[in-house]
Amino acid sequence: MRMARPTYLYCAGLLLAVITLALHFLVLNLSPSMPVGLYLKTGKANASNLKTGDLVLACLPPEIKKFGLARGYLGKASICQGADAVIKQIYGVPGDDLTLTMKGMITKSAYYIFPTKVRDSQNRPLPYISRGAYNNTTGYWLIGTNSPDSWDARYWGPVPLTNILSHVKPLVVFPGIGEKDQPDQPIFGNE
Repeated sequence: MRMARPTYLYCAGLLLAVITLALHFLVLNLSPSMPVGLYLKTGKANASNLKTGDLVLACLPPEIKKFGLARGYLGKASICQGADAVIKQIYGVPGDDLTLTMKGMITKSAYYIFPTKVRDSQNRPLPYISRGAYNNTTGYWLIGTNSPDSWDARYWGPVPLTNILSHVKPLVVFPGIGEKDQPDQPIFGNE
């Protein structure tokens, strides 16, 4: 039996509406720096609702984005004016005091182990920001907790609030895909 033309057009319109809504509220993460899967945008990020531990969708500042695109760390997309947005976890917020070492990050409440690499997976030199104390930081320190190879704040430092697009939460993730031995729990301190 053939579907009537109005029913066909109704179904096509409904499918288009569902796809449009999905593109607005859902993000597909294929980067191994966070669990691979589908994430739901859960609301606009602002200074009053961002805290350590939150998962966020962010655009990188222009110079960092340019480097990431040139190296192939970021894909090309329209969401961030020519580049993909990144999904990362906040490990530091404005006002925090933290210390970066080559072995990890020290905050007032914990020591997180995620070593900084000096070469990327293609054996190219990997620039990173200065190690040492960052007192009363002014931005958000975003870390990829799923892989020690994540390209994140260890290399490019904090990002401003204006670069954080949304909170996200995992909707459907695929454990083990891209995952490497990366502790994401503090070695000491409060969680």
